[in-house]
Amino acid sequence: MLHHDSWLVQRLTKTHLPLKEPKEAWKLTADGRWEASAKETRDNIHGYDYMGSSEFEWGAVPLAMKGLVRDAKNLITYELQLPVYWEPFLDSEPLPPKETQPVYLLCRKDDLEEVVGRVGMFLRTPYNRLMLKESLMLEDAYSIREGYKEPRLVGWLELNNGYYFFSNRTVWRYMTKLYTGKLPK
Repeated sequence: MLHHDSWLVQRLTKTHLPLKEPKEAWKLTADGRWEASAKETRDNIHGYDYMGSSEFEWGAVPLAMKGLVRDAKNLITYELQLPVYWEPFLDSEPLPPKETQPVYLLCRKDDLEEVVGRVGMFLRTPYNRLMLKESLMLEDAYSIREGYKEPRLVGWLELNNGYYFFSNRTVWRYMTKLYTGKLPK
């Protein structure tokens, strides 16, 4: 069961390094710190989009990630197809979806039903009607902007409740392995 409203959602970017499958799951030391290889491993899977506030980088992101590591035995994956409504820049109305898009989830088992509902709401609601601190920038995940060869965003980490949703299947698979030690099928 999700205990909080969603307010902070961290955008995940395509890594600038070669995409590399992790060897094993993340671990925390006895005092709750990341093992030395954690950042290096994650950097080979995705980066973080700048969100304009230190509450993302230095507070909520590591807290949500560590919570997921601690709950690794309760994490599940889920694949679904959802309509995605584009967020035109400075426009009040979303563009209608042309087709459904794949969405890949990594969340706690008890949260799955609510996560599916909340992610569905995120993808069908114009940003200016969502109560999020920053835009999800769906157009940067499900389409290619001028000057890019492929979509720039690969997923999102919801920070208030601690779950991921991805537009990129490979990144979803590798992040799942970082938390659970296994690739989803």
